[in-house]
Amino acid sequence: MFNISTLLAVTTITVSGLGTNGTTNRNLIQAELNKARTLNEHLKVCIPAGTYPLSTTLFIYSNTQLELSASTT
Repeated sequence: MFNISTLLAVTTITVSGLGTNGTTNRNLIQAELNKARTLNEHLKVCIPAGTYPLSTTLFIYSNTQLELSASTT
């Protein structure tokens, strides 16, 4: 039997420390996305409002949601 509250468990992480450096931004966000590989629950990574350049592609794993603020670019 499944416990519905367990099925809906979501860990939310808000990335902090983002700025104008594309490599730093990418590393900060990717470090949080990487946590999805070790957690046994859904992971939501939130990016606050702002403009953040990225130096390379981000890898998003299963059970992971990347949520951008409406004014994030």
